[in-house]
Amino acid sequence: MALSYSDKVTSQLLAFVNAFFYRPGADPDVVAATTALRNLDPCGDVLSYMSAVQSNIEHASEVKVPILFAGGEKDALYPQPAAVQAQADLFSNAPTETATFPATGHALLQHKTEQQVQERLSQWLDDHGFGPPERTRAPQIPQVHVVDLAPLNGSGVHGKAILIQRGGQLRVIIIARGLEPGQPHAQHIHGLDGDTNAVCPSPDAADQIAGLPQEASDPDRFISLEEGQPSYGPVLLPLTPFPDAAPVGIVTYHETFPVSGDLSDLSDEVVVLHGLTLDGGYAASVPVACGQID
Repeated sequence: MALSYSDKVTSQLLAFVNAFFYRPGADPDVVAATTALRNLDPCGDVLSYMSAVQSNIEHASEVKVPILFAGGEKDALYPQPAAVQAQADLFSNAPTETATFPATGHALLQHKTEQQVQERLSQWLDDHGFGPPERTRAPQIPQVHVVDLAPLNGSGVHGKAILIQRGGQLRVIIIARGLEPGQPHAQHIHGLDGDTNAVCPSPDAADQIAGLPQEASDPDRFISLEEGQPSYGPVLLPLTPFPDAAPVGIVTYHETFPVSGDLSDLSDEVVVLHGLTLDGGYAASVPVACGQID
């Protein structure tokens, strides 16, 4: 039997929760990234396609769908008109708490399996007019990229960049550690022309600037902004305002940008963070972390 519209949407929600929200034993960087995500409250934007029918939504009261638990801590259930809230370790038998719907007082889920949750959520969406395509205008489903930021130039910088693209809007969330405390850190999306894949430079990219052979006889062993450009290309989007790292060397960044042209498809671009103290002082342009967008 073919899945209904709401079944498909529910499957996407469950896949998103499973892929991007905290599960016990997850990598610490993932935990840090998802904690920041919750604090920044992007869920209404990321999951707003779950609301399904714009015309219905405009006249509906708040819709709150499952609030769940991870690690025993309750996350806030933000009141987002016509947006679904879901946070949790949905697939590991973690305890869950019933979510309620202010408009109806109806309880959606208690201690349910993944299949039961999907069936109940699908049924609720259909029952409340958020279902089949003949009654609805299909919303835009965002593209979500999670980028691992790895250190360059021995910086020790690690982090995650989460890129959420829907239509002509790009939401960027960056969480990184190991940066220079109190210093501004430039950050960009870089890319090469056309469909050429940008990549993060390898260590041997240092001192290989075309037309400057003297670099080879006097290597500094650091990859400069210019030396990395054959790999990752020029700046396509400055992720401004550039943040100052906290006293413990952590950056948490969140901003939304209009995008078009080459940035409509991010799958062949990279994210680069900059800024490192060298012998001569703070070098704001030196790349310190890079991650390829898949």
